[in-house]
Amino acid sequence: MKRYTKSVNVRFEPIVEQHIDKILQMDTKCKQQNWSRSDVVRHFVRTGIKTWENNMRGKY
Repeated sequence: MKRYTKSVNVRFEPIVEQHIDKILQMDTKCKQQNWSRSDVVRHFVRTGIKTWENNMRGKY
């Protein structure tokens, strides 16, 4: 699947990288859809931003 995104290099602490690898090994959605580390990070960023937006609703 071609993604129309801007490439961004991100560094993670080793423990965060281990957690991402554990998610990839254990999560059924990741296994079924053959997600990469980038896919997991992209998913968490999207959901994190959405959560932040919902929490900020009405504060501005």
